[in-house]
Amino acid sequence: MVTTWYTWWHTSLSGRNTDDTTPSTILKNIEDHFESVIIEHCPHALEGFDKEGHPVYWEQTGFISNNLNQIAAVMTLDDLLNRHIRLQELMHIRREYKSKQLGKSIEKSVIILDLKHLSMSPSFFGIQYVQKMFQIDEKYYPERLAKLFIINTPWFFSAIYALITPFIDPITASKIRIIGSDYLDELREHIDDSEIPVEMGGSKSGITWQWPYPEESGISPEQIRLYQEEHQSNKSSKVFASDESRDNIAYEAG
Repeated sequence: MVTTWYTWWHTSLSGRNTDDTTPSTILKNIEDHFESVIIEHCPHALEGFDKEGHPVYWEQTGFISNNLNQIAAVMTLDDLLNRHIRLQELMHIRREYKSKQLGKSIEKSVIILDLKHLSMSPSFFGIQYVQKMFQIDEKYYPERLAKLFIINTPWFFSAIYALITPFIDPITASKIRIIGSDYLDELREHIDDSEIPVEMGGSKSGITWQWPYPEESGISPEQIRLYQEEHQSNKSSKVFASDESRDNIAYEAG
């Protein structure tokens, strides 16, 4: 498992405009080549932390589902999966950022997917993406999920979820909560209301739903640049130690 992960970590990615980019260098270009597409069609936010310090990722998945044809016209499946790897690496920086703030190790993240306005038309492109995304996470980013809340689920979501569940590891599945429109009380058990966007019923206004991410997220452009410089200057020790700790997690999960 360790060897598999390390090989993947240093292997060039498929997709357009990747050059010799590998997962280990995916943040070298601080702005994603497809950022304009993501800004227009994929509202998401990397802001806020839960009560235990886990960074939270918010996504307006229902809105995105209605834009999949426009996204697919510009981005291949590999391009979109590379974007997911990029987000995983950004969440890694956020975990390190919060670990330093709290003086304790934060190893997991929380994800909230809002299915409000979810398209009733199944998208093979979208289903393929979700299936492969779970495979990447379980193989190369194991034990990084604290909780996944899927909120505002419409009546027909169970049929879509049935197409995805065979690709979800049972341990991951146990961390997924599927909730309808009455989700706020459960969400507030884990996340302070002041950290929940007003768009999802909380009191946090002015949330940034696109790049560039704000400084409070831990991954502003300048913070990413400084993170890159720090890890490059300590390549022989810090980066190796970071890789080794990830290897151990992959090994334990495998």
